[in-house]
Amino acid sequence: MDVECIEYNLMPINSRAKGARFERYLALWFRDEGWADAKRGCQHAGRDVNTGQDAPDLIVPGLTEWLHIEAKHVERLQLQDAYDQARRDASGVGKIPCVIHKKNSTDPLVTISLEDFAQFLRGDLPPNNENQTKENENE
Repeated sequence: MDVECIEYNLMPINSRAKGARFERYLALWFRDEGWADAKRGCQHAGRDVNTGQDAPDLIVPGLTEWLHIEAKHVERLQLQDAYDQARRDASGVGKIPCVIHKKNSTDPLVTISLEDFAQFLRGDLPPNNENQTKENENE
């Protein structure tokens, strides 16, 4: 899906609405890429509206069981702060932190740690239940 087709043609709005629109865009992008059940997380002030616990920005079955996605659409992103937030939220539930971010009129980018990137390149991510089962049997 072309980023420009969803580029925002509205008048300036507050940052919360801009962030929510980016989360909806990402959910649509994931659906177009084959994760049919991808959706925006149900949040209020970063918390699950039902449980009050931290809520993810996106829910992508098959990915967000092991990956915590933090979505940011801002012009002056404090990337380390955004990554630290993703790491805090991910650590409590044993997930890999990831920040998907973009500025106006640019393509979205993904930030993960170098260690997690190396695991991905080696094929250790995403976790493969079949390989994990074999490892557990060998222990």
